[in-house]
Amino acid sequence: MPATEPSAHGYIHFANGVRGYYAGGPKTTLSGFRVEIVGTNGYILISDRGATLHQDDAVETIEAPSWDMTGIPAGVRELVGLVAEGGQPVSPGSEGYKVVQIIIGFLTSQQRDNGKVQLPLAGS
Repeated sequence: MPATEPSAHGYIHFANGVRGYYAGGPKTTLSGFRVEIVGTNGYILISDRGATLHQDDAVETIEAPSWDMTGIPAGVRELVGLVAEGGQPVSPGSEGYKVVQIIIGFLTSQQRDNGKVQLPLAGS
């Protein structure tokens, strides 16, 4: 990782009307990660410290599922299972492609004075 790893920020307007804002910093950011999902009746806050559901004045802790295996070993186990038995992966390559499109969209927008960029990008 370069010492000058950049941050990235971007506004995303999905075709179904959902809007999102991404604010990301380098891996050395002290605050960890944080995701907020805002709806019409409240919001869910997910961070490296846990997850909570906020509705009106009530706050409810959301328990994360636990797995007996994580990381690369879990990926290898999934891959072996897919080869042996078929099925769909937890995170197919098409989803990774969408993420790359959004990242390239952020960079393209920055090159265009932070203007709107239509995805998928032409030629990809």
